[in-house]
Amino acid sequence: MNADRPEFFHQQDEQPQGAGEVDLAPNSAPGSGADPAADTTTVTVANPLGLHLRQGKEVVRIANRYRCQVMAQNLSRDSDVVNAKSILQLMQLQARQGHTLRLWASGPDSAEALRELKRFLEEAPHPPRATPE
Repeated sequence: MNADRPEFFHQQDEQPQGAGEVDLAPNSAPGSGADPAADTTTVTVANPLGLHLRQGKEVVRIANRYRCQVMAQNLSRDSDVVNAKSILQLMQLQARQGHTLRLWASGPDSAEALRELKRFLEEAPHPPRATPE
């Protein structure tokens, strides 16, 4: 270990080999970050505010209900592939209304996860309820 590096870097160096990395299949498109054998779907963001923080939080909540790995990419912005179970990564998509997202899921319940995420993202948002006076 390098003594010039801050302590938290030393802790990262001690992680097991491959920890925190996405396992890419050999036939993946270069830079895509997605397994070509995974289930995939495309969705159009319906919310007029785009994929904002509140809606992103719900996407993360839905994705985390499933055991499969869920990845997303904004095709309208040519973004990197991100982990849809992470709000910080999801916000990097900068998805606006009308943008097309590609979702990948790989694992035992991938089809159900994609079906629910597609329904949520393409559903028109409900107006906020009026508070009683």
